This record gives sequence, structure tokens and C-alpha cells, in this order.
Amino acid sequence: MMRTLLCFLLLCCPLFGQTVEVLDSLPEVTNFRTIGKALYVAPNSNLKANPVGIIYIPVEWADPENKEDPYCNVMIIAEDETDAPVPFFPIEPTIFQINGTGTVKVTLINQKPFFFNRYKLVLTPPIPVPPNPPNPPNPPVPVPSDIPNDYGVGLIAYKNAPRNAETLAKYAKIYEQAGNFLFGDPTLKAISFPNAADNTNPDKNVLAWMSQQINAIPCPDLVVCQQWKTWQAEVRKAFDASQAKQTFTRQDWYKAFNEVSLALKMVK
Repeated sequence: MMRTLLCFLLLCCPLFGQTVEVLDSLPEVTNFRTIGKALYVAPNSNLKANPVGIIYIPVEWADPENKEDPYCNVMIIAEDETDAPVPFFPIEPTIFQINGTGTVKVTLINQKPFFFNRYKLVLTPPIPVPPNPPNPPNPPVPVPSDIPNDYGVGLIAYKNAPRNAETLAKYAKIYEQAGNFLFGDPTLKAISFPNAADNTNPDKNVLAWMSQQINAIPCPDLVVCQQWKTWQAEVRKAFDASQAKQTFTRQDWYKAFNEVSLALKMVK
């Protein structure tokens, strides 16, 4: 099923009833029970609800002539207020979840026959603007001299990382595992494929897998969540700058991923 992240303006046109909605996700809930109409969990479960967007592909969009994949002509487009792509992943063949913050714009396109709907989801309220820094500003946090930075990504990863131990460990593990995948540990994934569909498949593409894993990390609070979003943008720019200087081989990607992972493990 082809789904491409593109850039569109926002216009709400709900032709087939409710197609998108915002729900609270409880990603870490286990051992829950339903008694009557109520849901119960064990004491001290420390529940954390994360707002997520849910997309339903209208049943009217199915292609009756395609029995194997009746929704192959449907495209889903999700982006934030800056027109940057927002990843999404399937829950069921016709239901998809969007993880993000702030306002997310969603466009559903049926290519045969061509028509589309556009929606706006507000997953979280705007991040409060922090007060002006004190005058004089606080001194910068000293950077250890042994931060790995051969590819120019380690130092950026260290300086911009939120000081949140739980999410730091998860990001470090994702970047370490991304490098291992490139050499078949435990399975083989690649950076890019000639077939565009393979580049969005987390079972084949390392970057798609990383995006999927990062979006599955529960957000401890809005401030930390926004800090990680900024971190991802800065690290992405650092990778782009490094690749502009040299063509990355598989070994280069492996070392650069581990450079980020090691830098995050040094954050205190």
C-alpha cells in the first residue's frame, strides 16, 4: 500500500463522517481488567496518557476489483505546522496511528478515482513559551573532552539532548541497534532501496525502523517531548552536514549511529 508524506495546505472536508480523531493512548498499561463497563488496572500502575491521532480509511474507498489489497490507491499524508512529515504506523489494515505533538495536518487521497479529504488534529496544546533567561545568562554546561565526534554528530547529540534519564537510555539504544542492523544483527536492514515502498518499511529500512521506534517512546511531559523534537532536528542537520563532506558507506553509517549512541550515554 503506497502512502507518501507530502506537503499540503489545511482544509477540513469530512465527506464520509468521522475519519480522524484524537484519543488518549495508554502505551504501558498491562494486566488490565474490564468489569461491567469499567476498566481496572493494578495499584501503582503509574498511568501516562499520550494523545494520539487515529486515521480510519473510509470503507467507501476500497477498490472492489483488487481483492488482495483493496486500499492500494489510498495515500496518507501527515505533517506538522512547519510542513515537516509526521510518521504514522498501522494498527489494522485500515486504521493508522499518528504520534506527535501540537497540531498535525492529515490528508487522505484516493487516487482512483481521484478525490481527497483534509483534516486538522490538535494532539497537544502549544508548548508554553519559557521566560527570558536571567541577565547575565546561566553559564553553559561544560562539555566533556572525550565526547566522540569523528562524524560531527556526537557533540550535537550531547549538547542538545534533554537531561531525562529514561528517554536518554531509549534513544541511545535505538541508535546503537540501528548500527547493528546494518551488519545483520539480529536481522539485516539497509539505509535506502531503489523501490520507494521499501524505504518506508521498518522491516527493511533502518531509518524507517528508527522513526517507528522513536515515535513509540512515551512522552514523560510536554517540555521533554519538545526538547527531543528539537534534538532530532539538530542531529538530522548534523548528519546532512557530515554527508555533504563525504559519501557515507555502510561502515560510516554504523560509526555515526554509534557516535550518537555513545554521546547520549555520557549525558548526565
